[in-house]
Amino acid sequence: MPIGGFGAWVTYLFAGTGFALPIVIAIISGGTAMLVFKDEIVRWLINRRYKCPKCRAIDWEA
Repeated sequence: MPIGGFGAWVTYLFAGTGFALPIVIAIISGGTAMLVFKDEIVRWLINRRYKCPKCRAIDWEA
């Protein structure tokens, strides 16, 4: 998928602007980082003590 997405971005969406490659790199890097650090991200969100919109509880479990 990333290779096909890369081709689509470079070829069609940002063709001629010069910003295609940096945007593709940022998207692929960001997605990869989110997959690698998903546990830390979830733990950080849980520790923020956000309330559940339905029951207003603050004890979240991932």
